Amino acid sequence: MNITETQTTTINHVGILSPMDANGEKDVWDAFKHGLAELGYSEGKEVTFSSRFAEGTYDRLPAFAADLVQLGVDVIVAATPPAIKAAKSATSTIPIVFPVGSDPVELGLVSSYDRPGGNVTGVATMSWKLSHPRLALLNELTPTARKVAVIRHSANVALDLQVRETRAASSSALAF
Repeated sequence: MNITETQTTTINHVGILSPMDANGEKDVWDAFKHGLAELGYSEGKEVTFSSRFAEGTYDRLPAFAADLVQLGVDVIVAATPPAIKAAKSATSTIPIVFPVGSDPVELGLVSSYDRPGGNVTGVATMSWKLSHPRLALLNELTPTARKVAVIRHSANVALDLQVRETRAASSSALAF
């Protein structure tokens, strides 16, 4: 008697939550999906996506996060601290991953770096702690520059930390 195993394929459901415009971030999310495909998670086969884009209207994020929770996604990928906070308010059980972000400890998204706890994890590439090294590098690359602009979205309060630290770094001896 031959026994054959039937392979069950689980389709993972990924929720994408962003305060931005879908068209403006198309390349970013396409690259994300491509990266998952390279790891063996092809869209429609091993993974499906439900995306919610707030089109720059940050106060829509809580409802969009609740919608993703209602859909029963397996994970929420939240872009920017306001989206992460909205997702965190909507669920304490669904994993929330952020691909970029500011300091998650200072923003209250995780308890600590060593033991973040909860259901939020990610990469803090935009940490305010990097403001000084970024400005020092810019100074090294363009030593004759005398003015630098820091552009931020006023609804993203996490960026206030970066602006504050960049101002402090700009007045130090290592920067301009």
